[in-house]
Amino acid sequence: MKMKKTASLYFSVALLSVLAALLLCFLGPTATPLLLWDGGDPVESAEQFLAALNGGDYAAASALCRSPLPAETTPDGEDAAALYALLKESWHGEVSGDARREGDRAFVPVRFSALDPAALTGGLKDDINALLEQYVEEARLASDVFEEDGSYREAVVLRAWKAALNARMERAGDYVSERDMTLTLRYSNRTWQIVPDRELLSALAGGA
Repeated sequence: MKMKKTASLYFSVALLSVLAALLLCFLGPTATPLLLWDGGDPVESAEQFLAALNGGDYAAASALCRSPLPAETTPDGEDAAALYALLKESWHGEVSGDARREGDRAFVPVRFSALDPAALTGGLKDDINALLEQYVEEARLASDVFEEDGSYREAVVLRAWKAALNARMERAGDYVSERDMTLTLRYSNRTWQIVPDRELLSALAGGA
């Protein structure tokens, strides 16, 4: 049985809301130019930053940045908040090569892993369709599943959405992706500081 129009609309709005909430967590300013470099080890700073992220200490990681990471706020909505928690838990980065220095800037190669929310939710509509068909087969009365106009009851659609999403989240490790990226650092006040540029924010958001 195909998904009714109302169910499809509910799914589309809910999914867009969840993904949009995650993206908003990582919209923030980028760094500005600093003073001339005069020493220090950018790799050590990069390792400290990654260790903070690996340990789930967002505040400590942000403190190592030239400009703070976007303020950490739990997204509105139970589903978005749960996905954000999984995203943070999935962060893992390690330095993968030698630093390259250019004046007051340094570039450190990193291998970074994070949950891909788009991959986790991709194809979720098919899962919901299958669950709705199952609910129809199990229902004793048509009214248990359908409204008088033949559309799915909102509570039934919500039940299918929750069940499908929770099943995906229980297998969150299947949707973790790894990327090679470059951490950009700038030197200021005798220390190398992480530049929270677009590449880093995209990685933290799971590649969005």
